[in-house]
Amino acid sequence: MAGNRIYMERNLSSNKGKHNYYPVFNFKWVPLYLENKRANLIRNWIKTYSFLSNDVEEFISACDYDLEGSLIAYTILLHICGVDSLNLAKRLRYSTLTDQDLNKAWYNMQKLDYPISDRV
Repeated sequence: MAGNRIYMERNLSSNKGKHNYYPVFNFKWVPLYLENKRANLIRNWIKTYSFLSNDVEEFISACDYDLEGSLIAYTILLHICGVDSLNLAKRLRYSTLTDQDLNKAWYNMQKLDYPISDRV
């Protein structure tokens, strides 16, 4: 995803000496602008999301049926708006931009499926 940098480090010590050894990786999300000083546009987007997320009643992720939309919404909410924002998140799913499909999606909104996003 644009604007993100995910660091991966290999933790070799956690499984040493075990019969079925396999590496364990630790991931850490950081905004891209912290690593790339030319990424000011990303910094502005993050500041805007953070500012707009204050005192809202709910967050709505409007996207199609695949998990990518939930993953993007989950990442923004968790890392920019704060972990409490996940409790206010809903998912609006649609496959076409017709009035009928969008109205059906609006009246059948569900909680954001972030438990799945958290495991991706």
